[in-house]
Amino acid sequence: MSRRQRIQAVITSKRVSHSGPDRNISNVSSLQEPTIVTGKCELDSHADTSVAGANFVILEYTDQICNVSPFAKSYDQKKNVPIVKAATAYDDERTGITYILVLGQALYFGDEVEASLLCPNQLRSNGVIVDDVPIHLSHNNASTHSITFPHENVTLPLKLNGCFSYIPTRTPTTQEIESCQWLILTSDAQWEPSLMPFDAYEEAAINAIERPEQHRNLYAFERSPLKEISGIFDDDYILNTVNVSAVITSPYKPRINASKLAQRWSIGEAAAAKTLRVTTQMGIRNCLYPIERRFRTKQSQLRYPQLSGRHGRFYTDTFFASVPAVDGSKCAQLFANDIGFSKIYPMRLKSEAPNALQCFIHDVGIPQVFHSDNAKELLEGRWRQICNDFSIQTTYTEPNTPQQNRAECHIRETKKHIHRKMKARNVPKCLWSYCAKWSSDVRNRTASNSFALEGRTPYEAIYGHTPDISSFCEYDFYEPVWLYEPNSFPEDKRIMGRWLGEAHNIGQAMCYWILPSSGVPIARSTVQPIADADKTSEEVIQELNALDEAIKAKLVTGAEKIEEIDIPDYLRLHDEDEDASTPQFDPMEPEAAMPEADEFDVEAYDKYLAAEVILPKGENMVLGKVIGRKRDFDGNPIGKGHSNPIFDTRLYQVQFPNGHVEEYSANVIAQNIYSELDTEGYRYILLDSIIDYEKGEDALPPEQRFVVGANGNIHKRRTTKGWRLCVQWKDGSTSWEPLKDTKESFPVQVAEFAISQGIQDEMAFIWWVKDVLKRKNRIIKAMKKARTIQKTHKYGIQVPRSVKEAYELDKETGTDYWHQSILKEMKNNAAAFKFLEPEESIPVGSTWIPCHMIFDVKMDLTRKARYVAGGHWTDPPSQITYSTVVSRDSVRIAFLIAALNDIDILSADIGNAYLNAQNKEIVHTTAGPEFGPNRIGQTVIIVRALYGLKSSGAAWHSFLAESLHSLGFQSSLADLDVWFRAATKPNGFEYYEYLVVYVDDILVLSHRCKEVMQMIEKAYRIKDPPAKPEIYLGANIFEWSISGEKMWAMSSRRYINEAIRCLEVELQKSGQRLVRKPSTPMTPGYRPELDVSPLLEPDQASYFMSLIGILHWAVELGRIDIFIDVALLSSHMAQPRIGHMNEVLHIFSYLKCHENSNLVFDPQPKYWNESQFSKFDWSEFYRDAKESLPPNAPSPRGHAVQMNVFFDADHAGNRVTRRSHTGVLIYLNAAPILWYSKAQATVETSTFGSEFVAMRIAVEMIEALRYKLRMFGIPIDGPANVFCDNKSVVTNSTIPDSTLKKKHNSIAYHRVREAVASGTLRIAKVLSKSNNADLLTKPLPGPDLRAMVQSIMVTNQTSIAINIQFEGSSKIVTYVCRHTSLLDTSLSKGIFCVCGSVVPRAKLIILLFRVTITF
Repeated sequence: MSRRQRIQAVITSKRVSHSGPDRNISNVSSLQEPTIVTGKCELDSHADTSVAGANFVILEYTDQICNVSPFAKSYDQKKNVPIVKAATAYDDERTGITYILVLGQALYFGDEVEASLLCPNQLRSNGVIVDDVPIHLSHNNASTHSITFPHENVTLPLKLNGCFSYIPTRTPTTQEIESCQWLILTSDAQWEPSLMPFDAYEEAAINAIERPEQHRNLYAFERSPLKEISGIFDDDYILNTVNVSAVITSPYKPRINASKLAQRWSIGEAAAAKTLRVTTQMGIRNCLYPIERRFRTKQSQLRYPQLSGRHGRFYTDTFFASVPAVDGSKCAQLFANDIGFSKIYPMRLKSEAPNALQCFIHDVGIPQVFHSDNAKELLEGRWRQICNDFSIQTTYTEPNTPQQNRAECHIRETKKHIHRKMKARNVPKCLWSYCAKWSSDVRNRTASNSFALEGRTPYEAIYGHTPDISSFCEYDFYEPVWLYEPNSFPEDKRIMGRWLGEAHNIGQAMCYWILPSSGVPIARSTVQPIADADKTSEEVIQELNALDEAIKAKLVTGAEKIEEIDIPDYLRLHDEDEDASTPQFDPMEPEAAMPEADEFDVEAYDKYLAAEVILPKGENMVLGKVIGRKRDFDGNPIGKGHSNPIFDTRLYQVQFPNGHVEEYSANVIAQNIYSELDTEGYRYILLDSIIDYEKGEDALPPEQRFVVGANGNIHKRRTTKGWRLCVQWKDGSTSWEPLKDTKESFPVQVAEFAISQGIQDEMAFIWWVKDVLKRKNRIIKAMKKARTIQKTHKYGIQVPRSVKEAYELDKETGTDYWHQSILKEMKNNAAAFKFLEPEESIPVGSTWIPCHMIFDVKMDLTRKARYVAGGHWTDPPSQITYSTVVSRDSVRIAFLIAALNDIDILSADIGNAYLNAQNKEIVHTTAGPEFGPNRIGQTVIIVRALYGLKSSGAAWHSFLAESLHSLGFQSSLADLDVWFRAATKPNGFEYYEYLVVYVDDILVLSHRCKEVMQMIEKAYRIKDPPAKPEIYLGANIFEWSISGEKMWAMSSRRYINEAIRCLEVELQKSGQRLVRKPSTPMTPGYRPELDVSPLLEPDQASYFMSLIGILHWAVELGRIDIFIDVALLSSHMAQPRIGHMNEVLHIFSYLKCHENSNLVFDPQPKYWNESQFSKFDWSEFYRDAKESLPPNAPSPRGHAVQMNVFFDADHAGNRVTRRSHTGVLIYLNAAPILWYSKAQATVETSTFGSEFVAMRIAVEMIEALRYKLRMFGIPIDGPANVFCDNKSVVTNSTIPDSTLKKKHNSIAYHRVREAVASGTLRIAKVLSKSNNADLLTKPLPGPDLRAMVQSIMVTNQTSIAINIQFEGSSKIVTYVCRHTSLLDTSLSKGIFCVCGSVVPRAKLIILLFRVTITF
């Protein structure tokens, strides 16, 4: 192989550790001074790592080796080449000075190569300037053809050997190594060319040059190639390799193996191996020379703590002040990491950043990685030299992406903290530098709820010991204190000053910065707080006033004197728009702008922009933000939108918190948006602590503390006006919240904060704080208010809280979605407002109320704005505010009647319903920015029933009632929201057509639905074309067919599936999962009242209650099979336990595996064996008993309904209280309409008593339902058929001469018997397994549960075929049952009834169940 072939062979493999023979100092023998060897150090751009040849001597070995390969595959690989730190001597021919050139991280070949090789880029990365262009070949002879060390101001001229540039060197002597100046060619820092993305750095630099930073808008730039750089921006990148120069490194292993360390330390090999894994050996030096002199060392990284580990990555940035500090500082350098630790160093110039870095290393330690922006001061010069000296890896943000730097977030929160403190203490602006350092110290010593800190402080995580906060808990910033200054010996004089924080690195511990009257801060340790008693003395007050006046004269400028309470410019977090008009701007992506309503299509409105979504990234789920569409080379957006995300082909760019940008399809974004949020689409922020307060000018003065009530009594005024609290949330952010909101959400926390701050006697607190603290234990036990959470996002979209914030969000995201939603809302509300001209007077008796905009995000990510009035400012009489909505059992009856009378159903939604009605109150408001710039400040009379007014619901209800009356409909007195009108079909069948109203949702039941809808459309605007109902009150509504007969069915499947999906997302966060395939809702044998597991934490208890609420609504939507389980667990909501939560999760597991259940409103009547019902003459006992019929009921029309009722009681079912549990199930024909499951209010001593109590409840429900049916004009077919499984109860309630032995049951006894005597109901006994109400009284085992559910609910299977053989005959008749609720047997009498056919003395032979129902 030739010399050039050997040069080109420097392509290194992955470095691996080497545990070869010892190279320790103890093994070096005394040798003669080596022979001087001369050679060339050639620049070779084909070498990815510098090579030390025979003209170098080794200073140190590292613990790494690697394999070196040539470019040509035909040559063999050089294996186990050591990585060393080596030196060579250069004799400057011009000056005669000898320099020692040092190569760090070099390949050592020794005598195997004739010339050493220098990798130019390895030198440049160390800050060395390499100009390898020969002068005669350079443009205009501009080249220097040299190697320059800028910090040492040394230039080494290059020579040419053919076409190769080189410098001549030789091996140095020991004396030269010790005495001559060292020039560092390459750093000791880890050199991994395969993981250093030079190509991406180059492209990013080009982008930065071509597109200078003018607008800090994410959407203004193409996707940066740094997206592919994971060595810096993504820790997972190390799993991949990029063939920049084929260097591939392996995990490091120590040079000293476990056996050797175990021998030297006298420990076991296992302990030695573990020690080697968690320690470093950076300070071991291996020399090949005799130990005659002490070599110079530069192991500076061992003099300071190593900040390594998962929190060893630090971020840094510079922030500026428009007001110079008293010490001359105009800016500050902030250093921070991911757990909240920060350090601030004020500076006069930005170029002093390297000094701040040195101070940080001295005060805190050496970070593993520094991440900064692309500022010149943080890229090169002394900053880079310091990082190289201390082996600190440096990474940088992409151009124009400051959000990749976490220091930005720390700066924002630090500025907020500084501003609050300086404003509260009226601190001169020029003291911002001291306040910044104080803020950093306090935040570092504040315990955090961060999972990584486990409740400890950031200070402890960094320094490794518990911080002492004596210096910070004794004094507040800018608090007046006493300090002692020697005046004239031997007397001391006590003077007053202002406390500015701890003076680090000065004097002894607890030395402080004090601001005396001279205005120049001084460091003193003899400091004493002013006693509380002295603070009220005239002498101290005068001295304090004199001190403040002297400080103002020295430090406060004229502008500050005039405007001391304004937010300092240097602390402004956002650019404030002084223009009060509504901002107008163009979206960054014009095709994403909201179109006019009549031009709307999915492609025109890009709803995903600015959405926050949790997406999979590696093995983790990371929150990202959609920043724009992916575009092709011509700048056109890729893909086309569709209302169904499955067919949406658009591609989007999503940016993650570290600045990394990736592409995702619309389908993936939509899927993750809906999968990672709760059932309402919200993302939650939880309270951490209350940290500050603010009293506004509109707070009531103390003289208005008392008010005279209507009865003449004097009491404290209830007010919270003018007060705000600064709240810190669990995510570390802070915000100012009104006291009225925080008091309601967190009463105990706010009360304790008021006590701690000494403001409990202020008007906003005095009337409630003491009472709350007295009830503290009860409030905490209830855990309702304290667990309230603040909703900031919905479906990943940030929801604004004001019009101004909405415009700011639009401006930030480059869209106008919120602006367009505001315009749309105000356009729809235009009829509700009457503007008064300046000369017009306000109507007499009119009340001014505030109005505001409420924002929301729909499930399809459409932004919605709703303008609402502050109705809480008015107190209208109750008769103009009461309004009703249709009951749920009325809705079920409606679907049954539609099938029974064979009529159609259509549904519609009235748009802006309230605004159709005139306002019943006299109110006015003041126009805000939502009315447009020309209307701001104008008086507005509200003339329509605007949303938010207390009377608006009633006004709309009355207005709609008048409209429906004009159409000939009549409101039912049993349910005011059910309207009916007599109608006749073309075939002469007479019935009632119905309107079912739920606020603005209308169901029409008629054989001519379209005509009725057209009449309604003439009076109101219908949002969407009327259609058959699909979703109503949260339930799925669909048509069902049995043997060709059409009917309606209801299912909670969609609601439950969505709830389960959101629940599983929450469980995944804690590593939990739902139980697989449970057979029952609760664990068999489980009793909630006997559970003694630990109580749930407050947030867990809140979540438990929300899950119970979801299950209750699922029961309302038809999941009767879980009713008893939910009822039992609901009784423990005040103090839920872990076991209760586990059972709630068990119920959800059951629902997930048994989702195929529907409520079918089957109009087919049941046919019962009449012999089961006893008939007696009751005239002797209840002579005047008769069913009460409403005299004003409409004439019955249409087909009659049959009422079938099952009831049961679980006697003494509660093992603790021994109360029984009642269950009632009421059918109309074969349709379940009402169900009831609740513990009885009294303890019954026998089954008889509990059953009679249950029957009394059933009787009351029967009479109420019969009244409602009659008031709906629905005929009733005979008395209600009531079934019970207790023979004693049946006997006592159906046989007139039976006597009651238990007198305490007499009320229920006579209540039931009188209902039987009046013909309201009749009672029969059934077997317990045939009593459907048994499902509602106690948890049933799996087989019994499945059998019972089959008799109530229907799955996708529609029928059961059974074969019946008559006695004495070989004939077999097949009967088809709709479902098992239609099947009843009475084998004792030899009667079998099925599907309406009575078969006398039939022998039941079930030969085949044609369909098996699965649950």
